[in-house]
Amino acid sequence: MFRCSGARTAKPIIRKYMTPTADPAPTPAHAPRFRSQRARVVLGAVLGPLLLLAVYIAAFDATWLRPLIQHHIHERSGRRVDFDELHIGLNRELQPTVSLRNLVVQNAPWAAKRPFVRAATLGFTLSWESLRGGPVTLTTLTIVDAELDLERQADGLRNWRLTRPDDRGPGRVRVRSLDARNTNMHVVDQAIGLELDMVATPLASSFSVPAAGPARPELPLTRHIALYGTRDGVAFDGRFAVSELLTFFDTGQPFALRGELRVGQARAHVEGVLTDLAQLARADLDLRVAGPRLAGIGRVFGVRVPAFANAAEASGHVTKEGERWAVRQLRAKLGRSDLAGEAQFDRKPPAEGRALLRAALTGTRLDVADLRAPSSSSSQSTETSAPHATAPPASNVDADIDLKIGAVEGLPLGSLTQVSAHGALRGGRWVVDPAAFVIAGGAASGTLVAETAATPATYALDLRLRGMQIEQLVRAAPSLQPLAGRLDARIAMQSRGDSFASLAGAATGTLHAELLHATISEALDAKLGLDGGRLLRTVFGAGGERTPVTCSALDVRFDAGRGTARRLAFETPQIALSGAGWIDLGGGTLHLLLTPRRKQSALLALDRTLQVSGALKAPKVALISAGAARTGEPCVAGRAQ
Repeated sequence: MFRCSGARTAKPIIRKYMTPTADPAPTPAHAPRFRSQRARVVLGAVLGPLLLLAVYIAAFDATWLRPLIQHHIHERSGRRVDFDELHIGLNRELQPTVSLRNLVVQNAPWAAKRPFVRAATLGFTLSWESLRGGPVTLTTLTIVDAELDLERQADGLRNWRLTRPDDRGPGRVRVRSLDARNTNMHVVDQAIGLELDMVATPLASSFSVPAAGPARPELPLTRHIALYGTRDGVAFDGRFAVSELLTFFDTGQPFALRGELRVGQARAHVEGVLTDLAQLARADLDLRVAGPRLAGIGRVFGVRVPAFANAAEASGHVTKEGERWAVRQLRAKLGRSDLAGEAQFDRKPPAEGRALLRAALTGTRLDVADLRAPSSSSSQSTETSAPHATAPPASNVDADIDLKIGAVEGLPLGSLTQVSAHGALRGGRWVVDPAAFVIAGGAASGTLVAETAATPATYALDLRLRGMQIEQLVRAAPSLQPLAGRLDARIAMQSRGDSFASLAGAATGTLHAELLHATISEALDAKLGLDGGRLLRTVFGAGGERTPVTCSALDVRFDAGRGTARRLAFETPQIALSGAGWIDLGGGTLHLLLTPRRKQSALLALDRTLQVSGALKAPKVALISAGAARTGEPCVAGRAQ
């Protein structure tokens, strides 16, 4: 038996520390160290097995699962799968990873004869959420020394669906980012008429697409991607230098690119940074397009671009943040026409309101001839709008556009100068107000309202013209050369249609015009008065004398494209001319009767009426009996405004 000799000595000490006192005993100095050691023990007990599990998973060789995988896929789709090695592990972020070596997957029976996948290495990183069922998210897909064939039919059938080969519904696998090394990819999408071959290789030092913007050292260009393909029959090819990792969805990680796309003789150069390409979460790009057929580039991207006969070029800095697009430093040129400025587009889903486009554009010249479309059949076959192109509904887009152009050329009545206008689009209704310009030395102002949401579109124009110099107008109308002075006019017209012919045939409204401080040649005054004696005197006389116009008025009422002259009057000190008739804008014809009344007696004068009829471009003049004419209302000055 053992006995502790210190037991008797320890009793007083125990009583001392066990006896309650008024003040609590102080905490021993070594207590925090004791608790820290206990926490480390507990933490080690918990994390130890997890670390062992992580090491086991990282070193796990799952190649023995090959027969099960092969049997599962063959039972579902009838396609063969083979690989040499299968590894399952964790990456640095403790996300599950899968890697297969020497993978070969048979293609769908309806697709190309080549394998669906042939890859030396195919690996991917899974999100933990993907293991809970539902859609599968691959945070990173890595393909090395591979050939892929991706095909989708017009009805949605896809060859990359192995376990659900007949499923035409929405996709169940989303790839957030791609790392492709020495990879060839063939893509066919019948739904949008696309066939594409893509080759990804290491970037060679010989890549020589010129840089347009500043270098981005934080995102080095390491890969070369070559593209060859067609969309809706339009052939294209391109070459791009890109960063190592391309992002598509929900990564927030940018990648850099630089290169160009070619469609025939047209070129589109791009340089900058994109984030999540499929979503276009953010963009910061310098763009430049140039060539004779830019509509082809639009078709490749599924965007409607008008086809123009002349070569065009445009450049600008494009940014996108969230749902806001912005274009700055815009420069565009089409033939002899030019445009510059900036624009901003705030896109919104229909349920959240209307999107808004704001733009401020200026130009030194706009030649209407530059806006003509190509006339050859070959151009029509390749430059028409893509049937698969999509655009937001007009009713969901509002706009505010300010436009200033130095000169608009190529119009029938001559050039417009100092053109300025503000256009506002609200709910498919365009209102151009104010609009102002100078034509033939006179000022013009007015408004235009266009209901583009209607089918066909409807238009309303209210235009005032003040002080137009007839001398400048006669260049477009040589028959007016004996007339000089100024012209005032007001046009108030409404119409509907989808072409100029249909608009002309449906025009309804009024036209008022009058001459101010005008004169005519004495010979013309004699002709209008049917005064042969005066006409002979002008032929054999000195000539060159002018006769003032004391009053003039033209009032025409249009209904369904047919205008009836309610007042057609013209007076000089010698004659008073009144008339009536009609003009058919839709048919391009007119029929007017002009009856002169001489204010003085005359020899060799005719008591007849002038009949002007036929085509608008080349009317014929004849003399008929004065009794058959119907005169209009008398001349009243000041009606034009």
